Amino acid sequence: MALDKDRLDEFYREYYDLVQDLQSLIIKYGLSEDCFSLSAVGWFKELEDDDEEQSLDLAYHINIASEDDLDEVLSFLSDGYRQQEQNDPSKVDYWIRKAGGDTSIN
Repeated sequence: MALDKDRLDEFYREYYDLVQDLQSLIIKYGLSEDCFSLSAVGWFKELEDDDEEQSLDLAYHINIASEDDLDEVLSFLSDGYRQQEQNDPSKVDYWIRKAGGDTSIN
C-alpha cells in the first residue's frame, strides 16, 4: 500500500483527533480514574531495498495504569483473536470441528 506523504499526514492527524475525542468522552463521564483506553492503527510495509522484509507503520494510543494491566489486556485481545479465528467459517479447521473432527496434529 502506498499512501502519499500528505494523505498519510492527514490520516495521522485525524486519527489523533479521534483519540482526543475518546479522551474527552472518558473525562466527560468522569471515568478517568477507572477507565483505560488503547488503540492502534497501521499496516505492514515492505522495505524498499528488500522484498522479503517488512516494517510496521503504526500509530497508537495507550492510556493504562501499569505494564501488568497492559499485559492483561493484550492477553485478553490475543485470546479473543484466537477465538475469532477458530470460529471463522472461511477456515478449513472450522468445518472439521463443526463436523466433529479433530484438528490437532497429534
